[in-house]
Amino acid sequence: KSRMTWAALVTLACFCMVVAVAAADANASARTTFLLSRSFNGRIPNAESRNASISRDQRIARVAAYESDASNIVRGDTNGVTDVFMVKRARPWRSNGTPWHIGATTLISRGMGGAQANGASYKPAVAGSSFNLPTCIAFVSEASNLVPNDTNDVADAFVYNFKNRRITRVSVSSSGEQANGPTTEVTVSANCGRIGFVSSATNLGYGGGGKGIWSTSSASGANNGDRQVYVHIRSGRFAKLTFIASANKGKAGNADSYQVSFARYGNFVAFTSTATNLSGGDRDPGEDVYVRGFRKGSKLHFKTRLVSARGGRRGNGPSSHPAINEYGQFVAYQTQASNLLPGDNNRAQDIVEADLIAHRNLWVSRSIDGPANGASADPTITGG
Repeated sequence: KSRMTWAALVTLACFCMVVAVAAADANASARTTFLLSRSFNGRIPNAESRNASISRDQRIARVAAYESDASNIVRGDTNGVTDVFMVKRARPWRSNGTPWHIGATTLISRGMGGAQANGASYKPAVAGSSFNLPTCIAFVSEASNLVPNDTNDVADAFVYNFKNRRITRVSVSSSGEQANGPTTEVTVSANCGRIGFVSSATNLGYGGGGKGIWSTSSASGANNGDRQVYVHIRSGRFAKLTFIASANKGKAGNADSYQVSFARYGNFVAFTSTATNLSGGDRDPGEDVYVRGFRKGSKLHFKTRLVSARGGRRGNGPSSHPAINEYGQFVAYQTQASNLLPGDNNRAQDIVEADLIAHRNLWVSRSIDGPANGASADPTITGG
């Protein structure tokens, strides 16, 4: 794994979720492994649990979330669909993040008035970073009773606020218009101020204007059926603004964009795209990794950058599954290209870490003897 400094790693094995916490203190136990997605009576759940997400807050990991098909995680779960659950860490804990004790488990994908959701909810993303406590969980849901006036009959992106226990729909336009296409993914910034999501809707892009403010709209090239990466701003001057991140010079990508990953401090979003109009160095419809940067302050300034490239030339094979660090300097991704790294002749999928400031690629999945003799996939990256 690239730049792995976190103390918590969540894995899925068969029908159970486990958390492995590595202790940094010699006086602490070396590892503690336990069942995270346990039933309300402490036993194995009666169906599969998956897609875990952990808050990355000062190595403490105060909150975890996951989706589950089980009906016995909490009492009274009888809706028969996938739900999203939150697990809070129980005190005490040490500064090095050990030990991790399970606290309360809460079903967060609930309908209005405490009713059970009438549709599946999945793919949770927990806020938090090295300098931000977790305050929310974003997730995708097909339910229509989580918020008022949800009548578009498609999956949407929602945010659950820890403090007021309210759910807000974020896959809407700046004017509050419902999406005319489904949402498939969601990610969140550290302070929950910005939510990134993937949708095939064509009516969400901000169509405003004004000096120094980038704008786009459904008329600027978002095709029916194409997935686009959107960012919904929930705080600051541009609160409630929703714009297309998978765009360049005001024109949306001309093909699918997906696998969105937010830099925790909210200034960059990485994604995979098969579009050919997002960068001058990409005219091939294969998968590539991009970063779109935008700055905080009184104005929003944007730039789209082709990451899966070397010397300005795109990779000669598909690149995907980006993971971006907190500040947006480093992006890890998997690639089948052979021209992004010197001496890459192993004919296998590799993991690359791109340093966007130094303009160089680091070969992560390389052995001490040279290129790896097999494929590597699905990188993750930490804050620093």
